[in-house]
Amino acid sequence: MSVRQRVRLVSAGIVALGVALGGAASARGADLTVDGRPVQRLVVTTGPTLDPVGLMDAPMARSVAGVISVLEGQRLRAFQAALQPAAGEVQGADEPMCHLHLVADGASRAMDVLPAGARTYLIRGGDGAAFTIDKVTIDELLAQGPAYRGRFESRREGPPMQQNFELDRPYARSPIQLDQPTLSARLFGGSRANATPAVVDLEEELFVARLPAGYDPRRPAGLMVWCSPVEPARVPRVFHQALDELGFVGTAVRNAGNERDNNERMQLMLDVTATAMRQFHIDPRRVYMTGMSGGGRVTSIMVMCFPEVYLGGVPIVGFSSYNRVRDIGAYFAKPRGEVLRLARQRPMGMLSGPPDFNFKEMMDRKRRLERDGFSHLRMFEHAEMGHDMPQPEWFLEALAYVDEVYQDTRSAETALADAMWSSYESGRQDLAPAGEEDRAALVEIVRAGPWTAPAWQALDLLRQDAAGSTAAD
Repeated sequence: MSVRQRVRLVSAGIVALGVALGGAASARGADLTVDGRPVQRLVVTTGPTLDPVGLMDAPMARSVAGVISVLEGQRLRAFQAALQPAAGEVQGADEPMCHLHLVADGASRAMDVLPAGARTYLIRGGDGAAFTIDKVTIDELLAQGPAYRGRFESRREGPPMQQNFELDRPYARSPIQLDQPTLSARLFGGSRANATPAVVDLEEELFVARLPAGYDPRRPAGLMVWCSPVEPARVPRVFHQALDELGFVGTAVRNAGNERDNNERMQLMLDVTATAMRQFHIDPRRVYMTGMSGGGRVTSIMVMCFPEVYLGGVPIVGFSSYNRVRDIGAYFAKPRGEVLRLARQRPMGMLSGPPDFNFKEMMDRKRRLERDGFSHLRMFEHAEMGHDMPQPEWFLEALAYVDEVYQDTRSAETALADAMWSSYESGRQDLAPAGEEDRAALVEIVRAGPWTAPAWQALDLLRQDAAGSTAAD
């Protein structure tokens, strides 16, 4: 059921909502107020305080401030309509899931959002005001924000770098769940005949990660998801050189080899991706997959069928496509619409050689896809490579090829941010913004070159300015 449908149902069933946050309730929901003034904006954050930079129109600023979502206009009215007065017996969990900040004319007030059962959240203010709201509405808000919800200070403690370690629990479920409709739409051309839903219990799984040398959450890393043909969960040593030199977090999953049900295996790849992106600062434009043999086939399927998640891949001695080649059938149906358009743009660097029994099939599939508009496929052929893992330098070469598009984009962002910063600081003795024009220029630097050194400098100035304005008030 959509948010709009839920709002209509809730609105139709509400007769009176009791006392709202500082204002009266009505049949259409709660009229949220701050000091008697109607709320203009509702900000959902990870932390209990509202950092002023979180209200700026710059994704990096909002992410650093822990802002998950901002509701205004119709979305704010829909949220208010979904609130219901909390009955006295409603009890919430001890730890908030997130926090709501009600903003009106520069003033704000905060409320905690607490789990209160399987289908409900309790929203509670320090003044005793309390409401309930359905879990789906809050979960949709939480899914809208940046994947990473951690801190941005340079690392002084935490998981070791350059070592395999278990990811913290609980693991995150991917927003993409391989139920029958999703499998039918993405892999089977609309047919549900073979679309057996993936059933995965994350409490029974084991996810592993490896941080690259020099990992710093102030600079987003890439993510390389490894799909192994065998059961052990570890990021292979032959990848370490490439991951360290190019700056990639690596992940692996236990019991996700060739013997695992393929739909479950793909779901685990999506879930470990979501988990790693929640725990580490990853640039979503730089999420790739790699796998060997059957894992290489899974890699190619995921890149072509879920190109909004996996923006490239390195299939090793195994590659699948929607074509029939050399009397070998298709492994999935040809993607359609926007999925196919994106898939044609995704780079894949394949690794194999003539001694590999999959080599000719991989070459044939590559040629067929190229005739169908795939323009970023490259075979890294090595004369001595059989059905084995590559040498470290071979994998580095293939991964660097896949990463070229991102590197070009990132170089352009950095150059633009550098130029904008030079223009801003030119001729100044004091870098502090002197008015709205200066503040707007700094926000544009944060928007144009997120996570670059100039963007951090601009954001620091904006935070200092905001803190000074608050102190003056």
